[in-house]
Amino acid sequence: MINIRFVLVLAALLVTLIITAMSVYLALPWLVANYAADFARPYGVDIQSLGIGRPGWRVLRIDTLELRSGDVELSLEHATVRYRLPELLRGELRQLQVEQADVVLHESPLSSPEHGRVPGSAETPPDLARLFALVPFAQVDIAKLTAEIRQLDFRSEGSLRLKDQQLMFKLRGLAPEQAEGLSLEGAVAADGGIQLVLALLQQANTIGSDRTDYDEFLRIDSQLVGDTLKLTMAADLSGYPFQLVSALAGMPAGKGELEASVETSLQWPIDAMNLEDLAATGDYRLNWRSTDESLRVSGLAGIVDFAESRVQARFSGGELKYQDETSSLSVTLPDGIAVSWTEPQLRISQGVVVHLEQSDLELKGAGEVMTVSFLEQPEVSAGLSAEVSTADYEHSGVLRIDAVIADTDRITGDGTWLTQGWQLPFQFSHVLSKAAGKASSEGRLNINKPLAAALLASWDEPYDLDSGTLDYDLNVSWSQQVSARLQLDFEKITAHYEDDQVMGIAGRLELVLQDDQLSMAPAKLTAADFDPGVRLTDIEMTLGLKEDVLSVKDAGFRTLGGRVQASDFVYDLAAETPDLRFQLQLESLDLAELLALQGGDIAGTGRISGILPVRVRNELPSISGGQVSSLPPGGLIQLSPDIAGVSSQPGLDFAIQALTDYRFTSLAASVDYLEDGELKLGVSLQGANPEVEKGRPIHYNLNVTQNLLVLLQSLRAQRAVTQGLERRVFN
Repeated sequence: MINIRFVLVLAALLVTLIITAMSVYLALPWLVANYAADFARPYGVDIQSLGIGRPGWRVLRIDTLELRSGDVELSLEHATVRYRLPELLRGELRQLQVEQADVVLHESPLSSPEHGRVPGSAETPPDLARLFALVPFAQVDIAKLTAEIRQLDFRSEGSLRLKDQQLMFKLRGLAPEQAEGLSLEGAVAADGGIQLVLALLQQANTIGSDRTDYDEFLRIDSQLVGDTLKLTMAADLSGYPFQLVSALAGMPAGKGELEASVETSLQWPIDAMNLEDLAATGDYRLNWRSTDESLRVSGLAGIVDFAESRVQARFSGGELKYQDETSSLSVTLPDGIAVSWTEPQLRISQGVVVHLEQSDLELKGAGEVMTVSFLEQPEVSAGLSAEVSTADYEHSGVLRIDAVIADTDRITGDGTWLTQGWQLPFQFSHVLSKAAGKASSEGRLNINKPLAAALLASWDEPYDLDSGTLDYDLNVSWSQQVSARLQLDFEKITAHYEDDQVMGIAGRLELVLQDDQLSMAPAKLTAADFDPGVRLTDIEMTLGLKEDVLSVKDAGFRTLGGRVQASDFVYDLAAETPDLRFQLQLESLDLAELLALQGGDIAGTGRISGILPVRVRNELPSISGGQVSSLPPGGLIQLSPDIAGVSSQPGLDFAIQALTDYRFTSLAASVDYLEDGELKLGVSLQGANPEVEKGRPIHYNLNVTQNLLVLLQSLRAQRAVTQGLERRVFN
C-alpha cells in the first residue's frame, strides 16, 4: 500500500528542485552579468560590456562581450555557452562556441609597460597548467578569429580551438599588402609543450599557380620530458617578417636579416627559483639598416651562453656604421670580442675598433675594457686609445680616454693626448640632455725640438719655438657655442724667425675665445737676445688682442750700446693689406758700434739719438723723413790710412785726409729707407782735424747710399762663419 506521506514528501522535493532549476535558469543571465566582472578583475581583465541573451535548455547565448587587459582588447559576437546544471553549479562549462572574435593589440608587448597580469606573474613566467585550469570551459571553438596589431597596421584572420588541455590556432595575414602571405600556426599544451611556426607563402613561379607552400622563418618548440622542459627556437628573418618581429620586440624601425637559434632546458613547473639557474646557448647573425640608411649593422655574429644568471657573448665579427652629410662613424667587433653580464654589471672586453671620419678629422683606435653598472645610480666606464689626424694641419697623435657615464645623463672622464713624445693630460665632463660640457688641461712642456713643426706636419710658417719650458693651463666649455681660456707661461724659450733666433723669451699670455672671437689681455713679454745681423738685447713689449686687432705697447730693446723705444701701435690681423705705422726713438746709440758694422775702414766715438718714422706695408718696412743727431760734446771719426792714400783727386784727397782724425762737434743726418732695402743718408758734419790746416773748422755735407739688406746678409754670413769656427774649436 502506497504511503501517502512519502508521496507528498517526494512531490514537494520535486517541486522544490523544479523551482530551484527554473530560478537558476531564469537568473542565469543576471548572475553571469553581475559576477563576471568580479571574477575577471583579479586577473587584470576589465569587462567593458556584456550582452546576455535568453538561455535555451543547457545553452546560454552571449550576444556581445568586450573586455580589455593592458594593451589587448577582445570582443566576441554571437557566442554560445553550453553547460549542464550540475557542472554549472560546480563552476564548470561544457563548451564555448564563438562565431566571431576580434583581438586588438595597441602596443608591442615588449616595448610598453604591462598593465594586466595574472597573479604571480610579476616576477615569473606563467604556469601553463594553472592558466588552463583558470579556463572554465572543457572546449572552446572560435570559428572566425581576427587579430590586429595597431602599431604595425597589421591584420590577420584565422581560427582557434581549445580542447583536451591544448590550445591550437591558425592565422593568415590580411594587411598590409606584404603580410598577405604570412602564416602563423601553433599549439600550446598545459604540460608545457609549445609549437609555434611563423611562415611566409612561397612566390609562385608561373601565372595562375595556386601554391600553398610556406617557408618557415620562425619556429619555437618545447617538450616536457619528466620534470624538464626543453625549448628550442630557430629564426631566419628577412624582409617583412623581420620588420614584424623587430617591431613586436620594440626594436627601432628599419630593415634587416637575422639568423638565430637558441636551446635551453628548465625545471617544470617554472618558478623564480629555477629561473636563477637558467642555462641556454645560442648563435646569431644580424644585418640591419635604419629607415633613412644612416645607421647600419653588418655581419654582426657570435654565440651567447646563459648560465646561473650570467650572460656571456663572444662575437665572431660585425660592424656598426653611422653616416651623415658631414661625418661617418664605424665600430668594428673583431673575432673574439666578449661581452659578459653578471648582475649588476655588464663588461665588454678590449679590442673594439672605432673609426671616425669628418671633413678635417680622422680618429681610429681600439676601445679599452668597458663596464656598465646597473645600480641605483647607473654607471658606465669605458676607455679608448686612438690615433687622431687632422687634414688641415696633417696633425697626428694618440688619444687615450677613460670615461664614466653616471646618472644616465652625465659623462665624466680623464684622457691623455700623446703626440711627438709629449703627453697632454685632460679632464672632461658632458651633460647629454643639455649638450653642454667642459674640459680642462694643464701641464708643462720641456721643448727640445721645434714645437709647431713636430705637432703639425704641414707647418710651413717661418717661425717656431725651439727649446725651453712652456707651462699651459687650458679650460674649454661648450653649449650653444664654444668658449675657452688658455694661459701660457714662457720660461727661457728660444724661438726662431727664418734664420734668426730669439733667445730667453719669458712672460705670461692669457688667450680667451668667446662668441667666436679670440682676445688676449695686455701681457708683457721679454726676450734676452735677438741677432738679425744687428744684435738686440733686453727686448720687451706689451701685447694685447681684441677683435682681430693686435696692440703693441711699451716696446723697446737695447742695441749698439744704446736703447730703441717704439711708439704704441695697433695691427689689424683681418685686413687684406695691413698698413702699419709707428716711430722708433733712438736713445744714445754708440757711434763706434754703429760704424763697426761697416768693417774696419772707419771708426769713431760719440753718441747719437733721433726719431725714425717706420711704415710696414705688405710686410715690407720703410722709413721716410727720419732724423738723427749727435749728443754733446760730439765725437771722433777716423778713416783707415789705407783709404786716405787711395785717392789722387786734390779735392777728394783733402776731404779724406781730414776725416782720418776728424773731431766733430755736430753730426746730423736725414734717414730714408726704401722698401727695396736701399738706405739713403744725408749727413752734415761740423768739426776739425788738428793736423789739417792748423785745425781750422771743416764742414761736410755728404750723401750716402747703401743697400741695407746686402749689409745685413753679409753680417749674417760673417756671424755664421764665426759660429761655425766656435763650434769646431769648442767641440
